[in-house]
Amino acid sequence: MIYKQMIKTQSGLNIKLPHSDTNVEEYDIENKPSLGRYQEKNFIKLKETFEPFNITFGKIWYGTFIRNQSSVINFLIESSDKNVYWRKYEAIAEGGGQNNLYFGKKKIKLTSWLSWTQERRSEFISENL
Repeated sequence: MIYKQMIKTQSGLNIKLPHSDTNVEEYDIENKPSLGRYQEKNFIKLKETFEPFNITFGKIWYGTFIRNQSSVINFLIESSDKNVYWRKYEAIAEGGGQNNLYFGKKKIKLTSWLSWTQERRSEFISENL
C-alpha cells in the first residue's frame, strides 16, 4: 500500500492524503471520479449546504485499495478557498472508516454537519472560519 504525504492547510492543520494500492490521483472537482453511491449523495448534500456560505469544491485527491476482494475508495476534497476539507477515509479493517469535515482547525463528523439547521451551520462557520 502506498502512503502519500499530508496537506498542510492554511490554518496550519495537517490532513493525511488518501492511501491507495497504486498512486493517489489529483483531479479538479469537475473531473472527479465517482465517489460511490453513498458518498455521491453526500457530495450533492454538501454542495447544497455550502452554497449559502459561498463554499465550493475545488480539488480532490482520490485513491483506492482492495479489501476483501472489493475496491474501497478514499478521498480528500478541498474547497476552492482552501479553508474547508472533506476527508473520507476507509481503513484496511472493515468498520474503521471516518467521514469528517475540517473548517479551519476544527474537525466535525459529516453526519453532524448534515443534521444541523442552517442557523447552527452559520454559527459554526462564523466561529471557525
